[in-house]
Amino acid sequence: MDKFSEIEKALPAKEVIGSPGRRAGISAGSKVGGGVGKAIPLDPGGTIDPRDNPAYAGWISGGRGIKAVVNEEQAEHLKETTQRLNSLDSTNSPPDAETATRGYAELHAHSNYSFQEGASEAWDLLLTAKQLGLHALAITDHDNISGVMEFAQAAKELDIKPIIGIELTLARGLDEPADTEYEPGDRPHITLLAENATGYRNISLLTTRVHVDAEERNDPHLDPALLADHAEGVICLSGCRRGEISRLVTAGDTDSAERSTRKYVEAFGKENFFLELQQNLVMGDVQRNRHMAAIAKEVEVGIVATNNAHYHVRDRHRLNDALVAIKHNKSLESSHRERRPNDQFFLKSPDEMSMLFSKHPEAIRNTVRIADRCEFDLISDTIYDFPSYDFLPPGHTESSYLRKICEEAAVRRYGSVTAEVTARLDKEFELLEKHSLVGFLLQYYDIIRIAREVQEDLGLVEPGLPIEENPPGRG
Repeated sequence: MDKFSEIEKALPAKEVIGSPGRRAGISAGSKVGGGVGKAIPLDPGGTIDPRDNPAYAGWISGGRGIKAVVNEEQAEHLKETTQRLNSLDSTNSPPDAETATRGYAELHAHSNYSFQEGASEAWDLLLTAKQLGLHALAITDHDNISGVMEFAQAAKELDIKPIIGIELTLARGLDEPADTEYEPGDRPHITLLAENATGYRNISLLTTRVHVDAEERNDPHLDPALLADHAEGVICLSGCRRGEISRLVTAGDTDSAERSTRKYVEAFGKENFFLELQQNLVMGDVQRNRHMAAIAKEVEVGIVATNNAHYHVRDRHRLNDALVAIKHNKSLESSHRERRPNDQFFLKSPDEMSMLFSKHPEAIRNTVRIADRCEFDLISDTIYDFPSYDFLPPGHTESSYLRKICEEAAVRRYGSVTAEVTARLDKEFELLEKHSLVGFLLQYYDIIRIAREVQEDLGLVEPGLPIEENPPGRG
C-alpha cells in the first residue's frame, strides 16, 4: 500500500519505539518530584460549576485545566511510573523480542470510524503497532463496524493479527431496571470482541439493533437484555470509565459493581467476560483498578489491561480534542468535560503497558491470551450464507428459473439468444453458482418486481413495460 510507505517516512521506527511522548503523564497541578498539587479553580473570582468539583460523579481530572487535583496515592503512582518510563527512554533500544511480540496486545482501539472521536486511520494505528512490537491489535469503534474490512486487509499486509470488535453504547446497565433512563452522552459502554465467525455475526446483529432500535439517528444505543441471546462466540470486556461496572466502582458502590459483574458473567460465561482495567494517568485510575481487581478475584473472572487508544501517537490528541469539540458543537475552551481528560490515550509499547500495570501483571498476560483466542479471519472465514429462494415455479431449480428470466430479457433486448449471449450467460452462471448467489438474485428480482408494481400504481410507467426499461430506482 502506498499509504504505508508515506507514513513510514513520517514516523521512522526510532521515533516510535517505546511510544512517542512517553514522559508526559504528570498532572498539571502535581510536582515532578511527586508532591501533591493543590486544587486551584480555573477562575478564582468566578462562580464554579458544581460539575467541575472532583466530588461530582461525572468529573475526571487529568490536568486538562478544569482543576489540577492529585491525591497522594495517585501522585506516588505518577512519580513511580514516570521514573520507570524515563529509565526506559534512556536505554533508547527496542524491547526484548519476546516482550515485543508476545508481551501485550491492545484490545481497545478506535480508528477514524469512531466518528468525531477517533483521530487516526487504521493504517496509522497498524503501522505504529508494528513499530511498537504489538503482534495483535483490536479495532473497537463506537457503535459501528464500518472500518473492519479496511482494518483487516491492512493488518494482513503488515503481518499483525487483526481482532474485530466494537464498543457498544447501552441504553442502561445490565443490572439496572428496565425503566432506567440516561441522557444520550451519559449512557454506559461495553467492549465486545469476535472470537470466531459466530461471534462476528452476533456483533453484526447487535450493531444493527443499536441503530434500528434507537429513536434518534444520532443516539444509537442497545437494550442490554439482547446481550445474552447473542453472546455466543463473543468475548466481553467491561468497558472504559463509562462502563457500568467502572462507574459503580468509581462511585464507591462496590456491592452493586460485584452484582453487576455477576450479571455479565451470567450473560457471557465466566471464561468470556473480563473486567477491563485502564491506566491513562487520570485521577482515580489507581483506586478503580485496585477495586475492580478485587471484584474479579471475588467473582473469579479475569482482568485485562487496555489503553482505550483514540489516536496512534500522542501528538494526535489535539485533533481528538478538536473532533470531540465539534461533535458537541462547542469550542475547545468550553468542552473540557466532553474531551479526553489528558493526552495519554495513544498506542503504547508492551514495556510501557507492563510498567503502567506493574501491580496487575495478570491483566497484561490476559491481553495475549484473549488475542490468541480470537481466531476469526474476516477476509477468509465464511461469515454467512446467502438466502435461498423458496418460490420456484414447478419444474425449476434456482439456476434454471433465473436462466429463464435472463434469456427472456435477452430476447427482448437482442431479438434472440445468440451464441455470444449464451457464452456470456454460461460464464456468469458459473460464478453465481460458485458463490451461491443465485437465490439472492432471485430474491432481489422479486423486490424489483414489487417496486415496478408500485411504479405502475402511481402512474410513473406504462403498464406492461419491460422491467429493464425505466427500472425502479433510476430517477
